[in-house]
Parts: sequence; C-alpha cells; structure tokens
Amino acid sequence: MSQVHLQLPDSLHRQLEERAQRAGVPLQSYIVDSLTRIVAVPGSAEQRTAFEELLNRYPEDKAERALRDLLSSRE
Repeated sequence: MSQVHLQLPDSLHRQLEERAQRAGVPLQSYIVDSLTRIVAVPGSAEQRTAFEELLNRYPEDKAERALRDLLSSRE
C-alpha cells in the first residue's frame, strides 16, 4: 500500500473528521473510501462518451431488440 502525506486546510480537516466520526470510521478510512468513490464513478463527460458509444453501437432501429436480448440474458 502506498502512502501520501497531505497538508489540509484546518477547516477541511475538521469537516473530514466530523464526517468520519458521524460515519463511525477512522479518518483515514473515511478519506480512502471517499476518494475511491470519486475515482470509481465516471464523470459526466465519461458517461456521455459511453452513452454515445452505445447509441452508435445500437442504432434506434436495433436498440429495442438489443435491450430485449440483454434483459433476457440476465434472467
């Protein structure tokens, strides 16, 4: 595991400590979890690109059939 030394503004440090305390977790765990969620969730630009790729892959005339196939494969 890697380590990073951060210098945080006092106000941010207090806010993070308060949130970690409310969540019932150590500050370090709260920060790692928060950063993980930010990195794991694609930004709006990435979501738009993925959506446009899907639109190009499944033109309107084929989209309904593709959706039905996908849903039936999950059953």
